[in-house]
Amino acid sequence: MNFNSLEETVRICLSVDDYYWELMTLSQDLMFRFFEEDQIPEIIRQSALCGVQEAERVLKEGGGKPTELAKEYGIDVELCSPDKFRNPKVVNYAQFSKGKTERKILVSSVMSHEMKRAVESLECRERFGDFDPVEVLTGHELFHHIQESKPDLLVNTMKVPITQLKVIRRKITPLQISEIAAFAFVKRLLDLPYYPRMVEILGLWKRQNTMALKLASKLCALSGITREAE
Repeated sequence: MNFNSLEETVRICLSVDDYYWELMTLSQDLMFRFFEEDQIPEIIRQSALCGVQEAERVLKEGGGKPTELAKEYGIDVELCSPDKFRNPKVVNYAQFSKGKTERKILVSSVMSHEMKRAVESLECRERFGDFDPVEVLTGHELFHHIQESKPDLLVNTMKVPITQLKVIRRKITPLQISEIAAFAFVKRLLDLPYYPRMVEILGLWKRQNTMALKLASKLCALSGITREAE
């Protein structure tokens, strides 16, 4: 069965458990092929828990929308055009940057607009609640600010033992675990009724449909749902 429409694609992806979204993120790690099968669930569990715990800490301290929290942390949030990002030639959703005199979260105005328009076109749009892509993207980047300011955070200190070339043994901190944590953070912070990586598919659907379908197909393959993109 093909993904014939955004509606069908979204409905299928909404049915997928968070674990498989997280597995898809971890599978993008450069060292993923060296992880043992029994290591993967624990890496995912610990990474997601790190994000959830940080969100709960923030909520306990008063919470608030990510854009408001960013201001409290002294971070400017700017809705901007693609050319403002470090690498404008690739697809950008949002970016946290820290300079000598300022800290800033850039949020793609193009992607935010596409995400909002995509949800508004759906019959199942109620599944997204009070959808605000700027808050979702800002919340994700806000976690990376927290990560940078807390060197002892699990996603900075986790060490995963791997074996390369059958003889080289070492311990690494997978780069993608911070992404898993950031998604878990924003989902808990905003109490989202969907996994936040869904916004990527929404943003890509019209402008880069092939990329959106590839993402959805990989998610479904990992979760055991048999779907083929056209």
